[in-house]
Amino acid sequence: MTHLDISAKGLEGPLDLSDFSNLEYLDCSDNCLTKLNLNNCRKLKNIKCSKDQLTTLTLSNLEKLEVLNCYDNYLTQIIYPSNPEKITWLEIQNNNLSLSDLSIFSRMRNLERLIIGNSDKNKISKGIYNKIEGSLGSLKDLNKLERLIINNTDIKAG
Repeated sequence: MTHLDISAKGLEGPLDLSDFSNLEYLDCSDNCLTKLNLNNCRKLKNIKCSKDQLTTLTLSNLEKLEVLNCYDNYLTQIIYPSNPEKITWLEIQNNNLSLSDLSIFSRMRNLERLIIGNSDKNKISKGIYNKIEGSLGSLKDLNKLERLIINNTDIKAG
């Protein structure tokens, strides 16, 4: 199986997909997932896991990853592949990412779309938002970047 769409199926708790070694596309959005095991999914290119309840996402073994869409979770940490240059699309807004600098994205040289902001006013009022800071200068070498949304972060200067 190369494609798995289990969005809006009412799934709760952890989801273990470690036996799906041929998986290239995953959509498990709109559930109540708290943990996602993708350890052996080394062929994954596209992950959609938005609107769940994830707090940590480990992608370190996913060297083919191109698209990550994990907005509207409670992520405090995303562990990216060691060579993240294949990532072209990254939507991680409305999470709870720990304080980090924009430079974390500078190694993603093929990024076309980067959405890291916060728009959920309820979460923001509770202190649940992506705590991103630093200078936009960190992104200056991302020549393919077409769309950047960084609203309501801790970035103070360009």
